[in-house]
Amino acid sequence: MNERSRFVNNQTLLKLFDSLRKKYISASKGREDTTRFILRKALSSRKNKLSKEMKISTKEASLQLCKRYFNFKEELSNKIDLEEDEEILNYLLPYKKNSRNKTANNSFIKEIFTSESFYLDYLDFLKELDSILKRENQMKTEKFLVFLIKCVEEDRIEEIQKFARLPWLNLWIEATKRRAKELVNVHTKENIELIPKEKKYHKKKKIKIT
Repeated sequence: MNERSRFVNNQTLLKLFDSLRKKYISASKGREDTTRFILRKALSSRKNKLSKEMKISTKEASLQLCKRYFNFKEELSNKIDLEEDEEILNYLLPYKKNSRNKTANNSFIKEIFTSESFYLDYLDFLKELDSILKRENQMKTEKFLVFLIKCVEEDRIEEIQKFARLPWLNLWIEATKRRAKELVNVHTKENIELIPKEKKYHKKKKIKIT
């Protein structure tokens, strides 16, 4: 008996099962998505720690990290006002609208891992990654359950397809931890494939929900 057959006598649960299956199948994580997530978390984790340790704003902490991780004065002098903190942050921090690195591209990965300061901070981040993923996934699960109950009660199960922050499957979590460990090799200059074009990180691990 497959999982779906358990709900054939309850059309509401059957519809819910099918909608969840469709949502998860369409939500696979690409290698670039995974890399971007990891680097976002690494920077955010260090920023929050620095803010707390030095009792400064998160903005000031971000600025200090930019100065610590990037050798940017010559590069930026003709592009932005170096006296404007906001311009520095928007340009150097990745994945922002005006950033020079809007995607998790190879050049940015190599550049940031060239920094010994970032590398050491990243090693500390790796020690916390498992607990970060567990904690965030627990919060996502709790919010998603509330949302699902509401969808069922209001007979709006189709709204599941619009939900953005799905709880992660275990295979996504494990793949993210593996990728995070791989990135350490960028600093040690070992041969590592960073972001191959048009390659899905989970392509060979199809989600099977029967």
